[in-house]
Amino acid sequence: MLLEREPRLRELRVFDLHLSSWLEELKAGPVQVTAIQGDVTQAHEVAAAMSGSHVVIHTAGLVDVFGKASPKTIHKVNVQGTQNVIDACVQTGTQYLVYTSSMEVVGPNIKGHPFYRGN
Repeated sequence: MLLEREPRLRELRVFDLHLSSWLEELKAGPVQVTAIQGDVTQAHEVAAAMSGSHVVIHTAGLVDVFGKASPKTIHKVNVQGTQNVIDACVQTGTQYLVYTSSMEVVGPNIKGHPFYRGN
């Protein structure tokens, strides 16, 4: 949607630990899409990916629906990862940061009900 609605957009960088194959479909459009595999808990990787960016949309987060991730891991990704993004914005001079905070911001699930424990 962003690719369609923002005519001034020249490059979209996707930074993720696990890159999806659907990203290849986006590369066929008029905007340069750059997929960068990296870990939000690694400050140097975050800063390198953000270098030269004007806007960052931070959606990274760990939701543990099945109780498999430790509280330490959840904190590392959600709190330290977000701090790394904020620090990288300051370090790289990024002008705008949009932080979505949780999966609740995307709205109801496909059944039309609010999310409950990630379902």
